[in-house]
Amino acid sequence: MKRKKLLLLPIILICLGFPDVWSQNLVIRQTDGAEITELLGSIRNLTFENGNLMVNFSAGATDIYSLDDVSKLYFNTITAIEQHTIAAEKAILYPNPATHRLTISNIPADSQLIQILSTDGRVVQEVVVTASTETININDLRPGLYLVKSESWTSKFIRQ
Repeated sequence: MKRKKLLLLPIILICLGFPDVWSQNLVIRQTDGAEITELLGSIRNLTFENGNLMVNFSAGATDIYSLDDVSKLYFNTITAIEQHTIAAEKAILYPNPATHRLTISNIPADSQLIQILSTDGRVVQEVVVTASTETININDLRPGLYLVKSESWTSKFIRQ
């Protein structure tokens, strides 16, 4: 049987750095109804060989599924941000929308690094937290929606 390879879309590579914002999965539905889900960023390639589906992982491992046992193969995109609840402390972003500077106040003590991410999951700016209030220069960011993430919280703001 001819060896066929499925090529993954380049846009998926952009999302690998931040899977909790945008995560695409390979789902293998078996004939018994069970579904196996693999994070697409962990897969190097897929091949079909000798009546088998071979899933080659970036870490070097390979899973083999008989095509007789596979009823459906599809990709599933999950878009979500894990929300953390902080009872006593909640970071506040202002002004929102912002044009030149974004101030974050009431930063929880466990926050050591703040990341600003574009909606496609790319880290566009990082700030080391040195105080409970940080003012960040956002002049280099294009207008649009951004996510602000730290170890214990996530929020969003608009750059005008």
